Amino acid sequence: DKSIHFQFHSEKDSGNEVLDVEQAKVGYDEQILAGPLSFNVRKPQRVGIIGPNGIGKSTLLKSILHKIPLISGSIKLGANLDIGYYDQEQQQLHPNKTVLEEVWDDHPEVPEKDIRSLLGSFLFVGDDVYKVVHDLSGGEKVRLELTKLSFKPINFLILDEPTNHLDIDSREVLENAINEFSGTVLFISHDRYFINQVATDILAMEHD
Repeated sequence: DKSIHFQFHSEKDSGNEVLDVEQAKVGYDEQILAGPLSFNVRKPQRVGIIGPNGIGKSTLLKSILHKIPLISGSIKLGANLDIGYYDQEQQQLHPNKTVLEEVWDDHPEVPEKDIRSLLGSFLFVGDDVYKVVHDLSGGEKVRLELTKLSFKPINFLILDEPTNHLDIDSREVLENAINEFSGTVLFISHDRYFINQVATDILAMEHD
């Protein structure tokens, strides 16, 4: 009966002003999904984003990260931010790498035993570390992405539906890690229990 155990860590504090969004319209190819959105995130808020599917919640996160341009409006990130991003589509994982390579290639200076020890705390033990990413289950991919996040210094955590594919024990571990985290969190979730456990504020997105 094993459960994962981990925490997020930061090496420096962010400023108080983490994120300012003004009159933002989000979407693709001039097709507006939602907006205008205006909101601020301040340290150490944990803001949960809710709304129907297809409303542009993930698009908003990608716009904040400058992966997708805004259709209009402005997004201003604060000073001294170390951003950690969890992508529900797991596009940050390399399908042909092994679990061990996926983490170790980012941190080649760290001894293999330390990488394996960290992977072990996410239940990748023994030969599991030689599994290839594209052969992993949904839950295993989530755990691998969380392993990578727990390795980097973060003071602003951006999570896109992190509880999908996680079992109840792992969800609780994630809740505790977020609640013990000293930085700021912006996350999307449809999991009402998870939102109630971790959010200090809610951003409810609608078409208008």
